[in-house]
Amino acid sequence: MSKLYEMPEVKVGDVVLWSHSPRDRDKVPAVVTKVHKRAVTLSLVVAESPVLALKDGAKHCEDPDRMKTIGQGDGYWEHTQRTKDFLAMRELLASLNDSPPTKPE
Repeated sequence: MSKLYEMPEVKVGDVVLWSHSPRDRDKVPAVVTKVHKRAVTLSLVVAESPVLALKDGAKHCEDPDRMKTIGQGDGYWEHTQRTKDFLAMRELLASLNDSPPTKPE
């Protein structure tokens, strides 16, 4: 039996990168405004625009079901490099302390 996909940890207020396609080179910074089980709602920060663009139901770029929503305009998200580095350091510190990592509140 295969394990169900679990979206990476993300919290309301986190800054992530959004794109139309996981292969897009141009990624837009976005703020997470709601976390769903397998998707997030984002407010995109568009350069030189006073308005935030809303994307509801954006899936993580590694979600195996992400291709099922192509054409719906929700797009994909991924962590920024800074967040990836932080999560890796947190895992490393937890392994050095020989204790399971704790998720911040």
